[in-house]
Amino acid sequence: MKNFSLYLVGLLLSCSAANAAVYYASPNGTADAECTLTNPGTIQAAVDAASTNEVRTSWDECDTVILLPGTYDYLDGSKGKPYSAITGDSRTNHVVVVRDYIKIVSQSNSPDDTIIAGNRASSYARAFALNGIIHLSGVTISNFSAGDGSAIRCKDTKPLIENCILTRNYIRSDGQVGAALSYGTVKNCKFLYNGNTGSPKGHGGACYSSIVNDSYFEGNKAARTSGAGRYGSYSNCVFISNSCTSSGGGAIYGNSATKVLDCVFQGNSSTAVGSCLHTVPFVSNCVFRSSSSNVAVYNSTVYDSVFTNNAVTGASNSTVINSLFINNSVEKSVAGTSNCTTTNCVYINNRTTKAASGGNKYPGGAASGGTHVNAYFERNYGRNSGGAIYNGTAISSVFVNNRCYLNVGFGSTLVDCMVTNSTTSYNGNLFDDCKFTRCEINKNIANNGVVFANSLLDNSLIVSNTTIGTSGGDIASATVFVNSTVADNTPKAGKGGLIGEVTVTNTIFHSNGAYDLANGVVAINCLYSTTNNVVTPINCIVAENPLFRGSRISPARPYSL
Repeated sequence: MKNFSLYLVGLLLSCSAANAAVYYASPNGTADAECTLTNPGTIQAAVDAASTNEVRTSWDECDTVILLPGTYDYLDGSKGKPYSAITGDSRTNHVVVVRDYIKIVSQSNSPDDTIIAGNRASSYARAFALNGIIHLSGVTISNFSAGDGSAIRCKDTKPLIENCILTRNYIRSDGQVGAALSYGTVKNCKFLYNGNTGSPKGHGGACYSSIVNDSYFEGNKAARTSGAGRYGSYSNCVFISNSCTSSGGGAIYGNSATKVLDCVFQGNSSTAVGSCLHTVPFVSNCVFRSSSSNVAVYNSTVYDSVFTNNAVTGASNSTVINSLFINNSVEKSVAGTSNCTTTNCVYINNRTTKAASGGNKYPGGAASGGTHVNAYFERNYGRNSGGAIYNGTAISSVFVNNRCYLNVGFGSTLVDCMVTNSTTSYNGNLFDDCKFTRCEINKNIANNGVVFANSLLDNSLIVSNTTIGTSGGDIASATVFVNSTVADNTPKAGKGGLIGEVTVTNTIFHSNGAYDLANGVVAINCLYSTTNNVVTPINCIVAENPLFRGSRISPARPYSL
């Protein structure tokens, strides 16, 4: 009782000017009542009474409509009135407010005590149509089905909806948007189980073009895009198990003005790409977890965010900066990013778990396609190809302890990178069809394969790598080396360094198993120690024990004579 008294005192003090007025409504109020505490009216009657006062110009002189506790029964839509200037349609509205600086608040400010109830089955009316600087607070609005903004339709974002629950509201026709709310500014509200999954097919299961802060969305659905919100901006919100069934944006589908800040997304889904976000140009400091279908974030720009425990690709066709991808696991696709441009991102323990069949390759582990600058890849795993990177480009990046059934790197370009302590687990070449420039590749293991196949290495350092297994091969096959150092690698017993009909130029080979070069290699301006005598040397030095200087741990710094 004490808390309620303090709330009511604060409410009245917030509109304390001498000409401010207070009006009352109750579930049993009548349209002709005085709208006092002892003779309360309907909500519309109380709003109309306030609207007869002189124009208000600030919150200091605002009028207040206090809603007494109970359920306001708006089951009969014919009792409302149309107001197309706000709504843009002919639907009836139970409460129309066209006024600046008016508050409509529940007496206890508890949405559990004050409920505005509609009739989805037989009524086309909405609860509120708002036009002006209006504050609506402390109510639950449920079971309306009017169209755009079935619970609340605002003319613009001036009205503030605070501490409200909007639940089980629905659109009425195909193409409509915002099953619960259209426009408006929202603070500390809950949107629960709004929207449609079948016909009619609409967008924005909860809201449309709203500015939303500190709010909670759960179980909202749309039969087209944006299970929770279409367009608008969202800050410090939580999105749980929202979905859309025929397009992308399980939680939010954005436009050029959409911003998403400091939000958490968990268990959202869509039948198309973007189970959390689709086309959001600014996303910052968000967490995406436990997404279960398609791609979590699509065609968006993401900063300072975390993707974790998702069963789908984290981000696709997006720009991602200063973000973390950790512990994501996907059956048939990459777990981290697909065709993204990333900067300063970290990929740890991301996995593709299902083996491909019929000659297909599931790109796995961390990254597929795209360009990745200053990235860090650790303990990622691919069931087929690309445990760390597949058909992508990495610049100034580090790869540590990544694994793959076949290839840790496939079809990729690495520049100024370090790759260390990575392994293939079965019949795989560590790197296949890759290009390296100014890289250091050390202490990696190829199981039943070679370290490099069909690749190009330029100005790179390749030391202390190993091939093992019953089918373990040479260090490299069909691979070109230019201006590089290949030394102290350990192929399977009886194997050697480089084989195949390729050309090596300005490169040092030393201590790479039984021989450094073999079987048709053309060596130009190279230093090596052993061959199997099926090598064409041009201006080469054959030295049994050359002296090296340099560092094995400094990235992209070859040994030199």
